[in-house]
Amino acid sequence: MSIEALRKKRRMRRPKQRLTDGQKSMLLLALTFVEGWVAGFAATHSRIPSPVGTPQWMITGSLVLAIILPLLFLAVVMKRGAAMEQPSEFTLCLPGDPVPKGRPRVYNGHAMTPKRTVRAEERLFAEFRLKYPQAKPYQCPVRLEAEFWMSHRGRPDLDNLLKLVLDSLNGIAYVDDAQVVESHACKRMPDMWVYGAKGKYRKRKSGDPYTCCGHEYEPHLYIRIKSLPEWEPNKQGEQS
Repeated sequence: MSIEALRKKRRMRRPKQRLTDGQKSMLLLALTFVEGWVAGFAATHSRIPSPVGTPQWMITGSLVLAIILPLLFLAVVMKRGAAMEQPSEFTLCLPGDPVPKGRPRVYNGHAMTPKRTVRAEERLFAEFRLKYPQAKPYQCPVRLEAEFWMSHRGRPDLDNLLKLVLDSLNGIAYVDDAQVVESHACKRMPDMWVYGAKGKYRKRKSGDPYTCCGHEYEPHLYIRIKSLPEWEPNKQGEQS
């Protein structure tokens, strides 16, 4: 299976979009409006007689409009709110040991991406969509920062770790990774020396807590992507 086929298969597994906290609040408010007006409608028709000179259809129509108009207003607000909900930056933290981009393997003349790489890309893709279900990919230049907190020293190389992040976020954080004009990546590895029980430093052993410069941490990946709007001249055509 080619890399393009794997990406198409991955796009088909996108998680369903979920309501944001603002949309949930508006929906709860709408349900409250409905409950109140339905209660008033029932009370008007069952207990309170219509005022003198006021037809019953006018009372009924007023109550129906009182229910429909707030709902229409809330629908417009929710639609506009979803369209305007585009963050100025994306941040994501994935627990676990960061995974590098593996080289494709050739089998019977076909290039195959390693399964470990595919699973890591799919996980990063799914976690991003889960945190930003309504966000659209940036179409402007972006700055990408990545911190790889490892569980061991040595390999993998930093460029392979960064390559997996760049490829995984194609089409969701930005349209194409060619938009990344600034990047800062760092790989944090466990200290070679740890503070022992006898009050002296000793070489790290298997099972020791992960520390970097003496501070404990857990292996994880941290990503920050910030949009960099391009320069535009002002209305008078002068340089700003």
